[in-house]
Amino acid sequence: MNSKPRTPAGIYTRNQGATVRYYARIGGERMPLKPPGEKRATTDPEVAQALFAQLVMDHQKTQLRAIHSLPKVAVSLFAAAEEHLKLKAAAGRVRTQTIEADELNLERACAFFGADTLLEAITPQQVGQWATHLQTTPVAARRPEGTNRGKRASRVMGASNARKCLNSLSNLYRRAQEQGWVSMGVNPVGALMSKPQDKHHESRWFEAHEVALLLESARTVQRKRSDGMAGAYELLATAALTGARPSELLGLTAEDVSFDRNTILIRGTKTDGAFRSVPLPPQLREILEPYLTPRDRTPRTGLLFRSPKSGERVTDARTRSQRAPASRRGR
Repeated sequence: MNSKPRTPAGIYTRNQGATVRYYARIGGERMPLKPPGEKRATTDPEVAQALFAQLVMDHQKTQLRAIHSLPKVAVSLFAAAEEHLKLKAAAGRVRTQTIEADELNLERACAFFGADTLLEAITPQQVGQWATHLQTTPVAARRPEGTNRGKRASRVMGASNARKCLNSLSNLYRRAQEQGWVSMGVNPVGALMSKPQDKHHESRWFEAHEVALLLESARTVQRKRSDGMAGAYELLATAALTGARPSELLGLTAEDVSFDRNTILIRGTKTDGAFRSVPLPPQLREILEPYLTPRDRTPRTGLLFRSPKSGERVTDARTRSQRAPASRRGR
């Protein structure tokens, strides 16, 4: 009489020297029944049965996903967001500031939906609930690193910022479709009928006489501490006479200003045509020449506008431009 224990269908053994190890046949494939952290198949029949049951369950889930035209592997919201941000940064088509904004928005999504929630499990109804949550629940504003500002009070997010959060999530789903994490066409944000809309206001522009008043105020203002005003006049003049964006102004270098060709090279990154060369107006040339070549004949190099304290790049152009007295501002 054979006393050898019987193994369930799909499990078979191999004699490796004096040791019997367990293997399995699942979906036409042969695989060792290895416990986590081990390199060889198990020798314990009970462990082998438990591992086999788990593999059978995973195989059945894969078959069901194929029947319903779903990707083979389900991806969680957190894992997808992490990989999406890495791929977006590697592409090099957007600025670091944009990546950081997307990261913050997706952190908010993970906090609301749950980091382990599967991408395919989020519905348009849930996205609508998230949009309402963003506009009704106070959130603490993130304080920039390295600043000495006091703690900022919590506030309710406006419709414009809530829409940006939805856009970040929608962009994640576009990546998920590209990478095969979800089926084509799966985007609960795109399926949402009503999305947050910011109120449109008529843009207010400076008139020519107001720009002239602002520049004259920046040129003639006197302060007891002059370090905070260093370069404010030149910064305002460059902004007014070139139309460059704040981030583009702060990225300008002395080498970007060419008095020989009468041009300023603006290294924009927001759009494809943002990298451009603009004419140097005579008024701006008259302002920048003594700024770039001071009386001591030491030409300025590196960043055109830098922090007077640290010598590094300024994080916000408004910080310096708003130092002019309120009574002298154009608006």
